[in-house]
Amino acid sequence: SEPYQGHAWPTDYIKTLDYPIRGLRSSGNYLFVETDNNAYVVVGNHPSVITTNKLKRSESIVSHRSLVEIEGGAMYASPNGLVLITPQGAQLISETIISRSFWDALKPETIHAVLYREQYVGFYDSGEITNIVLETGEIVPPKGAFFFNFKTEDIAFTDEYGTASHSELATGDLYFVKDADKGVYQWDADNTTKLLAEWRGRELTTDKQHTISSARIESDLYPVNFSLYVDRFIRVNNMAVANDKPFKLPSTFTGRYFSIEVQSTTSSIIAVQIADNIGELV
Repeated sequence: SEPYQGHAWPTDYIKTLDYPIRGLRSSGNYLFVETDNNAYVVVGNHPSVITTNKLKRSESIVSHRSLVEIEGGAMYASPNGLVLITPQGAQLISETIISRSFWDALKPETIHAVLYREQYVGFYDSGEITNIVLETGEIVPPKGAFFFNFKTEDIAFTDEYGTASHSELATGDLYFVKDADKGVYQWDADNTTKLLAEWRGRELTTDKQHTISSARIESDLYPVNFSLYVDRFIRVNNMAVANDKPFKLPSTFTGRYFSIEVQSTTSSIIAVQIADNIGELV
């Protein structure tokens, strides 16, 4: 429009792009435009002199509700993962922690997202009834949300799902509409009652058959539940760990593929160690 005159839209200010527009987000003097193909960056101090820059190697957007403004840019869901666009270009920012098969299982076309405390929060619905089990043995809820910290590249999942969401910039609070009762809920509103946090590490592979017999957990509070998975789907044990001392596992299996799972409602877990000999743990 004419600056400061929202009723006036001169035709001289019209800009035409090569593909249908799927979403728009602004940050500072920049307007980030997502289309069915490329992403564009539009910049200018006056509508009569704005320029459009088509970003090379940018991916198409699969859900217009996934487009979120962040400081200096925008993020959205593409066919291959989360894409960060800035005036400097486009980057597939989730590539190192979310595989293509993982991403496909989440059904990225269902994602709607908000920015919450420097995290990209994406609500998704895979359409599955039971948990999604990936080839690596990782398990995620069939329906819920993921919290992706785009600065540290950490990701966490919850089975709390919302059909709509809103991040209040003035207070930093996140609100979402639950599918079950259509009520509006605030995320993390109750500081005393914590959800069960569950973390499962990436799969460790050995070049030959191996036996894991010991473990150690370093945490700020205890107890912490510990499980070891062997050859992807065999759960060796599920035990409560009371302190940071090395401990023997009550049962062992020999295998080539190992992954660790820990659960807690009260603590921040600092480190988890496993070994085939308790003397190796310090």
